[in-house]
Formats: sequence, C-alpha cells, structure tokens
Amino acid sequence: MKKVLLGFTFALLVQNSFAAEECTINYHANDELSDQIQEDGFSFENYDEVCELLEKAKASVSINYNSSITNNQTIAAVFIRVKDSDKPIYSTYTNSNMDWSSTRTTEEEKELVWSLVNSTISEINQSDIDGLNENRKELRVPVYPTVSKKF
Repeated sequence: MKKVLLGFTFALLVQNSFAAEECTINYHANDELSDQIQEDGFSFENYDEVCELLEKAKASVSINYNSSITNNQTIAAVFIRVKDSDKPIYSTYTNSNMDWSSTRTTEEEKELVWSLVNSTISEINQSDIDGLNENRKELRVPVYPTVSKKF
C-alpha cells in the first residue's frame, strides 16, 4: 500500500512540476473574445518569448477591438496595451493592427479579429514593458525586472 501511495504522490508531483513550467499570458478582454481565447488559446510563433517577457515584468495584456461588415467589406482593428497584472497601470504604448476582407460574413469578421489578436500580441516587446515601467515609476509603484534579451 505504501508503494502505491508513494507512486501516486510522485506522479502527482511530476505532473504539477510540468504544469508549473508552462507560461500563460494573462489578459483582459470582453466576454466574447475571452470565450474564444479559452477555446482556441493564443497561437503565434514567439509565444514563449512574449509570455516570458510579460511574466517577468508582472504584466498582462488588455485587448480591445472594433469590427464591422460594411456594404463592400469586412473590417477589423485590434488594440493591445500592456498592463500591470495587479493595478490599473498601462504602458504608454499601444500596439494596433487593422485588416479587411472582401468576404462579408460574420465568420470572416471573427477570423479577422482572431488573426489580428494573435499577430498584435506577438509584436509586444521590451519597449512596451519600458513604457509600463515609466508609468509605474511616475506612480511610485515597484518596477519589475524584465527579460534582458531583445527579440
């Protein structure tokens, strides 16, 4: 019995150590986009680097977007700001992207927004963190270390 219990405990510890190694990008978005993020997860090439940068800076991302279907096209624009994880302090910089398609459907609108969310988050870099830290300093809030390597 002790061997079974010991084996179970070891397996649980190993599982928890692997789960702790995964980096998660914390975000703030409306309910519809949050549902999509929960379902699909972020998907971009430099995810690990961006996640590490945000994690070490104790930062998250605030995601806003506008989209519409007009008589001629579908248009979407996404605006991303780096935010302090615990306080309503934002970077001085906003990352944004816009795209359009001649396909005029709700599905195309959702795909444009989702594609722009991923591509815009992938553009987060050290200057976004520096902008957040500038505002933290002005408000006399602790500034957290960031990733030293530039990408």
